[in-house]
Amino acid sequence: MSIIVDWDSPVQTTIQLGFNGDWGWLTLRNKLRMVFAIMRKAPNAIDLIFDFTYTTGLPPSPVANLNQLRHYLPPNLGTLVLIVPDARMRAYLMPLCQDYADAGMRLVISPTQTDVQRMLRDIHYEQLAHRSDEWV
Repeated sequence: MSIIVDWDSPVQTTIQLGFNGDWGWLTLRNKLRMVFAIMRKAPNAIDLIFDFTYTTGLPPSPVANLNQLRHYLPPNLGTLVLIVPDARMRAYLMPLCQDYADAGMRLVISPTQTDVQRMLRDIHYEQLAHRSDEWV
């Protein structure tokens, strides 16, 4: 029925799209136009979370559509995260992680919001540590 867009962090480094009920790829593309415009104006990297926790399922051809999405992502994308509670769907989508890695992007598929928050925190600490090593 809807896709809700909101900042996931007070420092505005993460945008979360919450999928509720039935939705389609056209609805997602329309929301992403707005999200990408916001991201392109940001001076920093922005993580993007697709939370499929409350959706009734994914529309047809999820791998093809999510793979196509990588061609349109803003250059300041940090990490793209898919929250997918269903283990079979996570396994089905897992090959996308390699497709994104081959394109120089980071895609993570996680079962819960808690896991995502921990994982993004670890990635950000790792990036900060890498930057501080460059200054030495």
